[in-house]
Order: sequence, then structure tokens, then C-alpha cells
Amino acid sequence: MTGDVDELTDRLKNLLIFEEGRVVLRNGLHVAYRDSKGIATIGYGFNLEAGATSVLRSVTPKAAGELIARTAFLTEAEAQALLLVSETAALRGVRSVFPDFSAINLPRQVVLAAMVYQMGQGGFGRFQRLIGAVKARDWATAVDSMENSKWCRIDSPLRARRMSAAMRDGTFPASAVRSPPGQRFAVPDLRALSGVPEKSQAAPPAAMRGRRQPWPFDNE
Repeated sequence: MTGDVDELTDRLKNLLIFEEGRVVLRNGLHVAYRDSKGIATIGYGFNLEAGATSVLRSVTPKAAGELIARTAFLTEAEAQALLLVSETAALRGVRSVFPDFSAINLPRQVVLAAMVYQMGQGGFGRFQRLIGAVKARDWATAVDSMENSKWCRIDSPLRARRMSAAMRDGTFPASAVRSPPGQRFAVPDLRALSGVPEKSQAAPPAAMRGRRQPWPFDNE
């Protein structure tokens, strides 16, 4: 059972890193940005506005206001720590919606948890037709609900189509590759996280060429 849980968290982590993307400075520090809905975001899709304070305090002394104002930045270790906290919350949330979550096909577990991660449990809760279809194991209706949602039509169509294809086929999205042996996404040592970033410089456009941008830009 532990192996299955490890694979779920590994594949979900890799998918989230791919889908959320990141905005970093030339020196690798994560910088705050506004997502497609204007929400202040940092790291791998971490919302700096809704209830961010307590989560931030668990991994860094840097305040949300400082990050939004770009007077402070996150290290990669801090960004990964926030991802792990948010991933754990998403898994807890999706399991509360589906009491038999462990019985669902593993790739579909990843898709459902990734949806909760992106839109929050409240947003996911509005997909009542999808939720009912998953509980009934009616994958065709589940996919139809996903593809005919505002999430797929307007908000993030490319991401949603990747998720709906995985839901339809019951196979892992290509971006949910399992971590190679010896490269597991380990929980960072929070005591070692530095609260004082090095001096940062905004990267020139040429330095950002070829680097993945956050998910909202996938849809342009």
C-alpha cells in the first residue's frame, strides 16, 4: 500500500510541476506573479491571497505581502515545500469527496487530485455531475462534464483537455512521469530554509526564452 501512495504522490507532484510551471529570476529565486484571474501567485501555483499566511509560516518567515511586493522571494526548496503542503491538502480534499478514492484507477486519482489542487475543494465541488459520474465509474459522463465546463472552454483549455484525455483512457498524462530511482521528491528540511534571499535581478527576455511559463499562458 505504501508503494501505491508513493507512486500517487510522485506522479501527482510531477504533473503539478509541469502544469503549474513557475516564474523565476535569473538566479533561480521564485518571484510572485498574477495568474490569469489576477490572483497573486508564487512557486508552483501557490495562492498568496487566500489563507496563505499560516501555510507560509510553516515553511518560511517571509510574509505574503513581501512576496507580492517582490521585496522577498522564495528559494526552490521553499517553493517545493509549499507544493508538498498544497499537494497534501489536495489529496486530503479529494479523499473527502470520494470515500473509496483508493479503489479508483491510479491515473484517474492523479487527475482528480490535480483538479482539486488547481481550483480548490470549493471549486471542484461545483463539478457535481463529474463527481457523481466518478462515483458511478461512468467515465464517459465524467469526461463530458470536464470538457463542457468553463474550466475547459475558457479558463485553462489545454490543461483541461490533457486531464480529460487521461480520465477517458485511464492512463497517466505524459507529464505525470514517475520520479527516477534515487530522485524522489524529498520533503525539504524546513530548518535549513534560508529566510534571506540573495540579491535578485529580473531576467531579461532572452534569459526566459524556452522556459515554461505558468499555466495561464499555456492557453495563448
